[in-house]
Amino acid sequence: MLCEMCGAESALLNTRRISGSVLQVCSTCSDSGSETAQMASIGRRAHIAQTLQKRNQKMRYSETDP
Repeated sequence: MLCEMCGAESALLNTRRISGSVLQVCSTCSDSGSETAQMASIGRRAHIAQTLQKRNQKMRYSETDP
């Protein structure tokens, strides 16, 4: 995979917030940014969809309990 900041090929990329943008960067470039929360790394809509899906799973299990 390619680093979105320097373009270097890297097997492992880190999600970092750099200058207000969330980027997938290599270990060398990851020092220039701050760590992001899970919601920022996957996007707001995807985070909400995951949360609702987990909630529905929990409700389904609670309905089957005697």
